[in-house]
Amino acid sequence: EPSAAHDIVVDAGPVQTMTWSLIQPATIRGQVWIDEGITLRARFPMTLVGDTDSLDTVTLADGSFILRDLVAGRYRLRVDPPAKSEFVTTWWGDTGDPEQARVLVVAEGDWRDDLAIHLLRR
Repeated sequence: EPSAAHDIVVDAGPVQTMTWSLIQPATIRGQVWIDEGITLRARFPMTLVGDTDSLDTVTLADGSFILRDLVAGRYRLRVDPPAKSEFVTTWWGDTGDPEQARVLVVAEGDWRDDLAIHLLRR
């Protein structure tokens, strides 16, 4: 009987080959800024847009964000202020144009804590 969630029990039967590997997820941290030295003091929706999928999240009340359990890939990061806010949708790279957004390349096991997004005003 298995003693932990990671144990593998093999019963008698035909011989088969199994190939597997563990994937180390990535963690990305950062901060949303209003002006130089002034951090966001509200929770704003964010979207991490990948080549094949996207992840919706929300900043913490101090404007910081943590994106955990990311798989390797290429991503763009967008902050979506409320419609009546003085700010507009802003992509990482401090642009309102998704085509001009910086691309975040995430490798397996990456740990980054240096992303900064400076919100654009209307």
